[in-house]
Amino acid sequence: MRRGSELCRRDTRIRVVGRENDSPRKRALQTLNLALGSQAKPVVTDLLAEFDYGDYEGLTAEDIRRLAPGWNFWTHACPGGETMAAAAARADRFIAMLRERHGRPTDRGDLTVCAVSHGHMIRILAARLLELEPQQGRIFDIKTASIAEFIEKSGEFVVSRWNWTA
Repeated sequence: MRRGSELCRRDTRIRVVGRENDSPRKRALQTLNLALGSQAKPVVTDLLAEFDYGDYEGLTAEDIRRLAPGWNFWTHACPGGETMAAAAARADRFIAMLRERHGRPTDRGDLTVCAVSHGHMIRILAARLLELEPQQGRIFDIKTASIAEFIEKSGEFVVSRWNWTA
C-alpha cells in the first residue's frame, strides 16, 4: 500500500469520498489514511457501504456453499441481505452524486476523485461506471489496497488502470 499511497499523494487535486461504518469504517478510513495521509478530509457516504450479506455475514464462500451448494455471490441471493439491484442502485446514485458535485470533465478540467470502499462494492461500482450490469462485476479481480483509475472519454467512463500498486 505504500507505493499506492505515494501514487495518490503525487496528485494534489485529489478529492476524497470515503465510507464510514462500524468495522468496515475502520478498514476504509485506515486505507484512506494510508493512501492520502491524515490530511484527507473524507466526504462520508453510505452509498459506498460494504455489500450487506445478511445471514451470510462473516461466513466464507466455502461456509456458504456448505449451507447452499452451488452458491455464487454474483448469481445467487444473500438471504436477509442486500440484493444485487439495490447495490447497483447505490453505485448509480454515487456516480450521479459525483457528476452533480463535480460536473463533467469539460465543466471542470481534470479532477481526480478517490473513492474508498470494499471488494464486492468496488467491483459493482466498476461495472456500473462502465454501464454494465452489476453482475458483470465478477469479471474484475481486485487486489487488496490497489488503485483503479477510470477516466471519462467522450462522456463515457473507461478503465485506465486496474489493480495498480506501482
